[in-house]
Amino acid sequence: MSGGDCLPLALEASLGGGISLPGLTNIESGWVRVLASGIGSSVQFPMLGNFVDGERRSSLVATNGGTFELGSVALVTSGVLVNILPGTPGLPTARMRADQLVVHGRAWHSYRVDRYGFSTPPAGLELYARVPLQSDFQSIGSAVGPGLGFVAEEFVMDPGGLELTPLPAIGVGKVVYGTPGRTYELLAAGTVDTAWPWQKVATVILTNSFSILPDEPLSIPQRYFKLHAPLVP
Repeated sequence: MSGGDCLPLALEASLGGGISLPGLTNIESGWVRVLASGIGSSVQFPMLGNFVDGERRSSLVATNGGTFELGSVALVTSGVLVNILPGTPGLPTARMRADQLVVHGRAWHSYRVDRYGFSTPPAGLELYARVPLQSDFQSIGSAVGPGLGFVAEEFVMDPGGLELTPLPAIGVGKVVYGTPGRTYELLAAGTVDTAWPWQKVATVILTNSFSILPDEPLSIPQRYFKLHAPLVP
């Protein structure tokens, strides 16, 4: 589905009314304004996974007791103002700016986000980010321009793995992904020369599918890492 150019395509539920769009999976472009306002009012799009507005004019607003029913499909928004006011049934309070790229899913679960061009067949998906989701709505970067879409899916990494992410002026971010309930051992060394021993940096016990470790500061000399998993009690 696409929105308007000069005027928004408005999807508004109010006064206890509802809008049900069970087959809607993508909003690819244009100006779309979604509003649920008033007790008992709801907009339902349980299969919506991609909502992108390259002009950054679109919005998802729930207020005065109205709500959205998003279903279990992970939703990626770009160029969309998300404003979930306090007291919204079934959703946490959230306010995400239209200049952000946002993932909505289940907090404390891991998601893989792939991107694609609208002129590219589905086989053209490429990894954008792995996301250790810490809240139901989480910014993962800046909004993108027109012509791009996203697909997000929950995952559990098995065997487990370590992801390192450069953090400008800070150092390197470290995230361990793996199976909940398992224990992993993170080792580090200043060289990959086998003559030098690897030293244990941390023991990681996963209570969910990821663990965010302390950042590796720039003040520490370069180190190499490897993950041993799982450890059997």
